[in-house]
Amino acid sequence: HPRPLLPLVQMVGPIVLEVIEPLSPALQNWLETGSDNRDVIFMSFGTLATLEPWQAQTLVEGMAGQTHRVLWALRKCEQHLLRSLPDSILVNDFVPQQAVLAHPRVRAFISHCGMNSVSESLFAGKPILALPIFGDQHYNAARITDLGVALKLNKTGFTAQEVSQKLRRLLDEPRFTNAARQMSIVLRNMHGRERAADLVETVAFAGINHLRPETAYGSR
Repeated sequence: HPRPLLPLVQMVGPIVLEVIEPLSPALQNWLETGSDNRDVIFMSFGTLATLEPWQAQTLVEGMAGQTHRVLWALRKCEQHLLRSLPDSILVNDFVPQQAVLAHPRVRAFISHCGMNSVSESLFAGKPILALPIFGDQHYNAARITDLGVALKLNKTGFTAQEVSQKLRRLLDEPRFTNAARQMSIVLRNMHGRERAADLVETVAFAGINHLRPETAYGSR
């Protein structure tokens, strides 16, 4: 989103790795050639955000009985939150997130909206069901909702019906996927990693005076 920046703040775009950690054979098989060929929703809340028991259970109830499968990356220390799971939900303590999001079978991402997760999801062109927990996650969730690539849940109170309905909208209304794919084109064409490296090298050799607006007028 365009906004005024200080002269020494340079926006470069997302820094996303080109080399993606491969999927394990078992996970690749589950995504592609399992007995159930339904599309997949990926869910992860990172390594810092922690769900409350009612939040975890409400998410499970909202995803049960859907026409898709769910891959949930959930730390082992949090798996005790899950009382029971339908067969359509697979829980792993770790998956290579970028590789999962890039997989064509994955249709949407349920996320806490950390900046890395948002960048990787939109880089892959996948819409997001946002459940921000703390910090900049709330700002990130608001911005992607503004962009039309996400729907949002309120961490202090959401229902299984709301989870189910918003997931169905993300999957059934083409505007969400279309907007996410548009953002993928924008983010890929920003070449953030290359721009960041060029900026670091330039500053290392030339300093920062050329970035200060007053130097252009000879005041320094």
